[in-house]
Amino acid sequence: RCLSDWSSDVCSSDLLPQMEFTAASPGKVVRANLPAASEFPAQPVVIPPNTEAEILLDGGVMVTGFPELTVSGGNGSSVVLGYTEALYDANHRRGNRNEVGDRQVLGQFDRFLPDGGPSRTFMPLWFRTWRYIQLKVKTREEPLRLEGLHVDYSAFPFVSKATFTSSDPRLAAIWDICWRTARLDAHDTYMDTPFWEQLQYIDDTRIQALISYTVPGDARLALQALHSFDQSRVPDGITQSRYPSSLQQFIPTFSLSYIDMLYDYWMYIPDEDTLKQLLPGTRPVLEWFFEKQYDDGFLKSLPYSSFYRDPKDRSALNTLRFVDTLRRAAEMEEKLGVNSLAVKYRTAALKASQAVYRQCWNTKLGLLADSPQQSEYSQYTNIYGILTDSIPKTEQPGVMRKILGPYLGEQPVANMTPLDYHSQFYLSRAIDRKSTRLNS
Repeated sequence: RCLSDWSSDVCSSDLLPQMEFTAASPGKVVRANLPAASEFPAQPVVIPPNTEAEILLDGGVMVTGFPELTVSGGNGSSVVLGYTEALYDANHRRGNRNEVGDRQVLGQFDRFLPDGGPSRTFMPLWFRTWRYIQLKVKTREEPLRLEGLHVDYSAFPFVSKATFTSSDPRLAAIWDICWRTARLDAHDTYMDTPFWEQLQYIDDTRIQALISYTVPGDARLALQALHSFDQSRVPDGITQSRYPSSLQQFIPTFSLSYIDMLYDYWMYIPDEDTLKQLLPGTRPVLEWFFEKQYDDGFLKSLPYSSFYRDPKDRSALNTLRFVDTLRRAAEMEEKLGVNSLAVKYRTAALKASQAVYRQCWNTKLGLLADSPQQSEYSQYTNIYGILTDSIPKTEQPGVMRKILGPYLGEQPVANMTPLDYHSQFYLSRAIDRKSTRLNS
């Protein structure tokens, strides 16, 4: 489809480029029951007749791509290739991913049946993901010669244009790990994980798109995601939590993240046409949430599933996420001249924000509770209290110290539920917000 006209069915250009195909190392043998296999795939190996052989290779790092195994002979034999990001112990636990020992491969498998001819090459039709790749060979009357194993790395052709330097070499290593992970999770869509679901979830994709804007400076995959999520909306008004997907799933707050992602795109990419095209689709999303508000602005219990462990009814977190998105939507509507909606959104955001502080602020603890009952507290709710300024600015430094305390070895306050790994992104946003204010 065309960048200028996404809905056009007649277009000679494609928004997305071809995926990258680059030769990669197949790894080295770390376990084999045939001594002759220790040099494979640099050297061919012959599997004798009526033999069961196993060869385990470690690539050192995760890779997404296409393995190409070339064999000769071995009529009636079978070759099973197994792929895994880590090896599993007897209790199906991964533990240290560098350990091999007698650990086993659990994951995806391809089974090839050689016909006995020379130089037969086998390659799966869809990319595989692995750090460890295992070959299990079972021959019959004929020997099978493993000629070689070639690997083509495949992913979206991002090219890093950003630079990062630090006096701490550990940070350079972290940069490399993070960039490699971002690349592994980007193909013809973004993916929450290339090994497991391979699905484009909105909340994950928003963060991945921000990386795309800032490291390679390439918005093409993000634009694909924005249009996909817009197309995933159902008649009720909200988007699906992941798309494309043959199985519908709804996580209502992910629909808010879609609007946040559109706002991010508008902030980073000079493409007002896309904003004009997609902003109308955000209005039914927000109306869906308006229909689930109490008169004071709190959100009622939301249907479907929740990504976070928060109260279903009168959730401070859900309400503050709505507040945050309403303010972004108001900016976008104002940009396009729809001032009536901008006023509506800002008015609703202020009302809900004030209700959360009034009903959930615990003066003794100096924290926002997760609900007006004030029986539970979480880092996430208080982070959004800072991000939305629902917590007064004079109180925010104290709240931030309580949030960061557990990371600094201090005892947590009020048994606050900690953030999951994914949500550390919002913690970094809150830290950045406070640092900017302190420096200004």
